[in-house]
Amino acid sequence: MVVLDQLPMVCTNLEGGCLLPDEFLIHPPPSVTPALVKSKIHPASYMLWDKLYEHLVKIVKYNIMLSHEVRDYNTCNWSKEIMALKKGIRSSNCD
Repeated sequence: MVVLDQLPMVCTNLEGGCLLPDEFLIHPPPSVTPALVKSKIHPASYMLWDKLYEHLVKIVKYNIMLSHEVRDYNTCNWSKEIMALKKGIRSSNCD
């Protein structure tokens, strides 16, 4: 999935250096809604979030991937890239 593969690099180049703050991902609230997630996103990233959300919903809706596969894909493939970026070039308020 090209979009999912490239998303970590795109996100680190956003204003603020990330799409969602690490704290929100590490300690999510008990009930997460699209509106709550969007409230945690830097305003300059709203369009990316809207399009990404729409894209991921379609991936699941049209049986390209199951919802847990999208979640697991992100977790497995991003962890190495995120760790490399945190050790290297990234400087943001996302930690």
